[in-house]
Amino acid sequence: ALLPFLSVLYSASWPGVKPGPTSNHRTTEQPNAFPCSAPPPYACQDARIARVSGSSGFHSEKLLAFELGYRTRPLPKTSLDVAVFYHRYHDLQFSSPTEAGSLTFTPVLHLPIQSEYTNDLRGKSYGVELLTDLELTSWWLVRAAYSFLQVRTRLKGPVGLGASSLDEGTSPHHQGYIKSSMNLGKSVELDLVARYVSKLSAVGVDGYAELDARVAWRPRPTLEVAVVGRSLLHARHAEFTNVAGGPVASELR
Repeated sequence: ALLPFLSVLYSASWPGVKPGPTSNHRTTEQPNAFPCSAPPPYACQDARIARVSGSSGFHSEKLLAFELGYRTRPLPKTSLDVAVFYHRYHDLQFSSPTEAGSLTFTPVLHLPIQSEYTNDLRGKSYGVELLTDLELTSWWLVRAAYSFLQVRTRLKGPVGLGASSLDEGTSPHHQGYIKSSMNLGKSVELDLVARYVSKLSAVGVDGYAELDARVAWRPRPTLEVAVVGRSLLHARHAEFTNVAGGPVASELR
């Protein structure tokens, strides 16, 4: 696919405009089947099987992206990056039902629901990203980042097997983190990362806050021994679930 891109960098700001089609994925051309098992309010009966067929008429999705960024150093040891973006999407992948089959008892009791991939979805997204670095001392660096994302989608035709509102709630509106990096002496490093991700309303996943840690020892420049801990605040938490089927629950333990 042709992916043209235009970007202009002037002083400490950078505007950009780029159209970006995506290539067809093999799942849009080949049939596949998966159990329909989704959380409320999109739950469906265990006896249903969704069968999605590919289509040779499916063509590349289209993206027109507008981006604007600004970078500055308000203080000698502080930097700040701000970026805003607005994206328009056309001919997005969507699954439209074609027919419902008969109740089948083999290999298990199920009701086939036939669907086909189409380009019946369009939408837009916009948001802002912030990043700042603060050098507190020669051995202590703090980095903080925040992003906001809003997604809006709508159907070009009748409602299909999916729902346009699901795409709007499968990405978090808010994400952020604060990272502390310290050099404790000449050979010991300590990194702490506190992060937050807001809820995914379409798939019933709650927002969460977590803490990661890393302690590293460098006895020599070519050798490092490190101990890393991920998600130290909770024994488990859900991060994503597929409302259409496939792998239903995803947890990080």
